Amino acid sequence: MKNLILSALLLSSSVAFAQKEKTLPITYNTQAVFALADDGKTKEGMYAVRNTKDDGAIVQGFYKNGERTGTWYFFDNDKKLALRYNYDSKKILYYDKKQLDNVEVKISSGNDEAKKNASAPLPLCSVDYMASLVLNKVPQILNAPGGEIEVVIDARVGADGKAKYTVAYKTDKGDYEKQAIKLDNDSDKFLVSWIPAAYKGQALDAEFIMVSKYNNDTNSTRRTKWYN
Repeated sequence: MKNLILSALLLSSSVAFAQKEKTLPITYNTQAVFALADDGKTKEGMYAVRNTKDDGAIVQGFYKNGERTGTWYFFDNDKKLALRYNYDSKKILYYDKKQLDNVEVKISSGNDEAKKNASAPLPLCSVDYMASLVLNKVPQILNAPGGEIEVVIDARVGADGKAKYTVAYKTDKGDYEKQAIKLDNDSDKFLVSWIPAAYKGQALDAEFIMVSKYNNDTNSTRRTKWYN
């Protein structure tokens, strides 16, 4: 079933990109490839984020009049479907709960009952990909000698769905450096949007904390490895 979905998406992408295609690098090994309307500016048709090493899909969906529409697909580092989301109905159609295995959530607002029972904030992409976007902003991690670096990514997600990011990483001296991160506001790049934490229909402020090891060895595939 998954192969059929991917085949259909790839076939439709070849048709969409026959219009006007634009390619834009995002991180060291990912790029956005998308179709434009006749004005050469408005995204119209297929949009994809792909791994430049193997052309594997990371994000796949459609734009209509410059807005995300229909069902979008998001894949993790292992090319497994992590999330399927419909932007028209604003509903999650599928979510791999393993995405949250090594994530700690702290609800920051609401009463004790809400803090105990609220849903977790969720990024509309795989956790792997969100981590790569954030870590791509930290040269100290990307340019460190080969090997694994311990990192902690903290996304503070407001009730409005907007997130502020910080990264703490272990230096060769054994201590931790902490750095605030601001993701690009370039509208052509795939910007991460969030579904905020909620309880009984009320959106809440929350923290989404990820602990991982980042492999920055340029002789192998750079990736974020979550603790088991």
